[in-house]
Amino acid sequence: MAFETHTDMAMHPAIVKAGSAGTGLWLRCGAWTASNGETGVVPVEVAREYGDPQLIDEVVAAGLWTVVEGGYRMEFGPSSDWPLPIWRYSSD
Repeated sequence: MAFETHTDMAMHPAIVKAGSAGTGLWLRCGAWTASNGETGVVPVEVAREYGDPQLIDEVVAAGLWTVVEGGYRMEFGPSSDWPLPIWRYSSD
């Protein structure tokens, strides 16, 4: 399974707001979800393995993640149509 990003993601408002460090955290955790079959849910312990609490809060504030029980749900997923999703899961 792959965690793919769209070629236009660099200027997406949420990516810009998250900054380079936040985008890196989002990307690393997205890859983790793809390789661990979590389909866009990042457990708290995984997020904290890759980023500190302040950086996690920045990713949430940017709108890339939503807080859910036990972790974070990645936004702009396969069902998103803003106008093109930032990322999607693929079995390719």
